[in-house]
Amino acid sequence: MNNSGSAAKNINHLLPDIYKEVLVVLLILSAFFSSMLLIRFSVTGSIRYSFLVWNLLLAWIPALVSLWFALRLNKKAKGFHALAFVVWLSFLPNTFYLVTDLIHIKPTVEISILFDAVLLFGFACIGFALGLCSLGVMHVWLFRRAKGKVVALCIGCVILLVSFAIYLGRYLRWNSWDIVTNPLGLLIDVSSRVASPLDNPRTLSTTLLFFCLLATSYACFAWLSRYIYRKLTA
Repeated sequence: MNNSGSAAKNINHLLPDIYKEVLVVLLILSAFFSSMLLIRFSVTGSIRYSFLVWNLLLAWIPALVSLWFALRLNKKAKGFHALAFVVWLSFLPNTFYLVTDLIHIKPTVEISILFDAVLLFGFACIGFALGLCSLGVMHVWLFRRAKGKVVALCIGCVILLVSFAIYLGRYLRWNSWDIVTNPLGLLIDVSSRVASPLDNPRTLSTTLLFFCLLATSYACFAWLSRYIYRKLTA
């Protein structure tokens, strides 16, 4: 019991501090790659890829919400926590969605394709890192309040929902805020594809592709995080 209490106390102090440091690093990288984009604007006179800035800003929302949860690990869950969780879940797909922007890499007469490849890859990596870290923090928060198997099931469901949401965003062009601004239209699209998945092979293939990618990546991330935590608290 003492060891368990000590571990809980350690995670209360370690997680917020470590997460804040990680977010600072990712903020620096965000500034660096945003500067690369500004250089591209200046050199080429084109605003191609300007959407990356907006997509990255959206990816930061769930990261900041999860930081709020990290700072309240030992607080009792209240009604506001439920609202914050909905906001986090609604915007989480935006983190991993940045990976799909890699489809825009193509030769242009404006600048070297290698420059564009590095630029888009950088934005994709930042988004992916924000997603993994944010999911990891919420995993810890849930683990403090429910049994391990229940939490694992919840995380699996979150990854599945995120994978499906990436499809909705990339191919059907739905956004996180459409849950509020156009819920009926979103519900119609979602229900038609859930009801007849075999009639929509792209829905199934894209969702499965990202589910495998995100589940495998997160499993590795979670294992590495636990290993580092054990070393830090040994």
